[in-house]
Amino acid sequence: MALIQCPECTKEVSDTAKSCPQCGRKLQKSYAGKIIGMFAALIVVIVVICLFMSAENSVQMENNASDRLDAALGYHSTLLSDQVKELHDKYFIDKTEILQAMVVFTGYTKDDKMIQKVMPSVLNVAVANKITPAEAADEIGKAWHGN
Repeated sequence: MALIQCPECTKEVSDTAKSCPQCGRKLQKSYAGKIIGMFAALIVVIVVICLFMSAENSVQMENNASDRLDAALGYHSTLLSDQVKELHDKYFIDKTEILQAMVVFTGYTKDDKMIQKVMPSVLNVAVANKITPAEAADEIGKAWHGN
């Protein structure tokens, strides 16, 4: 319970009163605060849903990229899977982009140890040249094969 000011006589009145006890003026209930509160709650719910959907979509994209890497190599490389997290933590590059670069580099070699060795250079080139890791992997792969 809070005190509000009567718009007629300016005396303090309980916000639950139906009329001012001093002058008798009927007091209207203000729904503006409730409406603003409900609107803010709705916005929070929408933001939480969007964040949840975005995180779920990101995980799904990462899993798809990981499956493409496994398919490109013809086997699952735990060596490269472990390296993805390390490179993500070091370069702050999305794991999906790192996996995509690895997939591109499988076009030049299926040797996961070679891919593991080259990936830091791929990410350095990507950052330095402001290109995607996949583009950097393709450039390094072409240079490596003399194309």
